[in-house]
Amino acid sequence: MNLWPVPDEDDGRYQLRMQRHRSIMDVGTLSQQVEVPTRWYEAVVAGLACKLAREIEEVDINMLKILDPDANAAFTSVALENRDNSPVNIDPGISGYTR
Repeated sequence: MNLWPVPDEDDGRYQLRMQRHRSIMDVGTLSQQVEVPTRWYEAVVAGLACKLAREIEEVDINMLKILDPDANAAFTSVALENRDNSPVNIDPGISGYTR
């Protein structure tokens, strides 16, 4: 990566910020691993179990009474923690105007 103009080494105020976005890949075959963050595995498995129980005729309908709350609880616990906890410092840099 080449930066232009080249930042001055004596001045420590320069900062390079980059952001990368990558979409989650689809599972092509059943032998591949689901590409979700590790903390989401339980919620994905519980949600999938609940959906499959509704579609498979051999599954006892009473199992939904167990699977529904489990899936909702797993999703809720992960969704509440899916946030950025990093500290934020906003410095507008207007001290030259407020002296």
